[in-house]
Amino acid sequence: MKLQESKGGKKRAVEEWRHTAGAVIAHTRDDMDVTQKVLAEAIGVSEDTMGAIESGRRKIDVGELIEIAKTLDVHPMKLLQRILEW
Repeated sequence: MKLQESKGGKKRAVEEWRHTAGAVIAHTRDDMDVTQKVLAEAIGVSEDTMGAIESGRRKIDVGELIEIAKTLDVHPMKLLQRILEW
């Protein structure tokens, strides 16, 4: 994934990143056989909020990304790399 402004500008690029990040988190979670509920509890959000993160409807902060990576037994930089290469 390239983090450059598309025709829609910066807002569009941010939306694309959120959707990509969510897809990578969901894919990684599925690969690790972790439920959305377990991941949500581990990072201190509701299952609905976790669904919003995975669908790209909610932004994710760095602290949450780190907690997600730890819960999924993935180094945070490796998770970020997966997002950037998706």
